[in-house]
Amino acid sequence: MREFLAACVVAVALAVGAVFVLEVVQQPSSSAFTTTGVRI
Repeated sequence: MREFLAACVVAVALAVGAVFVLEVVQQPSSSAFTTTGVRI
């Protein structure tokens, strides 16, 4: 039971870490896919 709870804690920690990393790395689609000839 203790191993299962530890695995749950690790899964939640990884998910929270992924949220923070993706917020820094990702760009909005309006800035990622714009060129001089594109209007969004």
